[in-house]
Amino acid sequence: LLYANTEVSAMLLAQGATIDYDRLLKQAEFCEEMERYEDMRRIMNLVCTNKETITVQERDLLSVAGKNVLGAHRVAMRRAMEGQDEHSRELAASDLREVAMEQGRVIDVVIAKVDDCEARTFFMKAKADYH
Repeated sequence: LLYANTEVSAMLLAQGATIDYDRLLKQAEFCEEMERYEDMRRIMNLVCTNKETITVQERDLLSVAGKNVLGAHRVAMRRAMEGQDEHSRELAASDLREVAMEQGRVIDVVIAKVDDCEARTFFMKAKADYH
């Protein structure tokens, strides 16, 4: 997927590349249809951290992606706690923390851009979900 790799995206942006937000939104919607939530999350993180203003559609796509990825990691954590070895539990916990922290950082960037009280409240509640 184009732009799904955040390191490559950051490099392209640093080199002055422009972002085709419409294309990215179509890719995110496609990822949602295919239940590729990790790819969807990466795309929406890129959109929402680089765009000046966030639309309701972008906000909703970011939320769906983040919740689905976090939910999958929470399931993995619960399963790891049900008798897996110590290494598996530590790995699951580490992965869950990493995703939650990254989404929290993205939401911090988005909250700083939002002027609307409803959108700010939405993102503050979303941030609480990642703690």
